[in-house]
Amino acid sequence: MPAEAQRINLHGLSQHYGPEEFDYNDENWGIGYEHGVMERDLIELALGGGVFRNSFRNTSVYVSGVATIPPDWPVRVGIIGLMVTGYDGTHRDPDGNEINLGFAHTVTPIVMPGISIGYTVQFRAAVLPATNGFVTGQLSVDVGDLW
Repeated sequence: MPAEAQRINLHGLSQHYGPEEFDYNDENWGIGYEHGVMERDLIELALGGGVFRNSFRNTSVYVSGVATIPPDWPVRVGIIGLMVTGYDGTHRDPDGNEINLGFAHTVTPIVMPGISIGYTVQFRAAVLPATNGFVTGQLSVDVGDLW
């Protein structure tokens, strides 16, 4: 992604794994924006933000930093860092009933490895490798030439 690249990210489905304590939301629909800030040699960096419906059926707002390598290849690997809201200690079941989880984070930091496939239109997948982790997908479209 050249430094001037601008991307619209469409958040979508996820799959949770680990103990089945909760009926996690696997439909994490949302939208985000990403702006390339640097491309050098084998690395590209971007900053972004967005909103989505999280795994606990709460609305999450996030800011992100993305580093991927190598920038010119159709398949790239990278690291995604997020500061995200919406994980405040409550979980909503499919009927909308609120369940107290016994913790409260106003802002949660998350770092995940990921893979990106494509150029103008990309499919991205990221995984949170934890006991109660998930794999999530995202469609990302470069809109920099449209403005």
